Amino acid sequence: MKRLLHFRLVWLALLLSATLVTACKKDNVVPQPTDLSDRVAGTYTYSELSSNGQTLPADETNLRGTVTISRQTATTVRIAFAISLRNGNPFLNDVLNDVTVRENGNAFTYEYSGQTFAQGKANQFVVNGRDTANNPFTLTATK
Repeated sequence: MKRLLHFRLVWLALLLSATLVTACKKDNVVPQPTDLSDRVAGTYTYSELSSNGQTLPADETNLRGTVTISRQTATTVRIAFAISLRNGNPFLNDVLNDVTVRENGNAFTYEYSGQTFAQGKANQFVVNGRDTANNPFTLTATK
C-alpha cells in the first residue's frame, strides 16, 4: 500500500512538472533600439524627388542610390549619401559626421553645423537641398 501511494505521488509530481514546463510560453520579443541613433540607423533607398512643385517617384527620375545612416553616439550619426545620375555621374555623394538627431513627436530632425537639413519618420529620410541652379528640391529615401 505504501508503495502504491509513493508511486501515485511520483506520477502526480511528474504530471505537474510536465504541465508546468509545457505551459511556459517563450516570448520571441525582438528588442527595440534604445536610443535615437539606433532607431534611425540603416540604409534608405532613394524613392522620390520633389522640385518645382512636382513630386516624381524614383523610377521616373534620372537618379538612383542610397543614404546610409550609422550610429556614432546616442544622439549623433554619420550620414553617407550615395545618390548618382543613372549614367553614373555623382549627384549627391558626400559623408557627414557628427550629425545631431533630435526627436520631435513622431518625427526626427537632423542637424549639421547648427542647421536643420533633413527630417524623417519611422522608415523615411527626407533631405532638403538646392541644385546647381539654386532651385530647392526635396529628396526622399525609405528603408
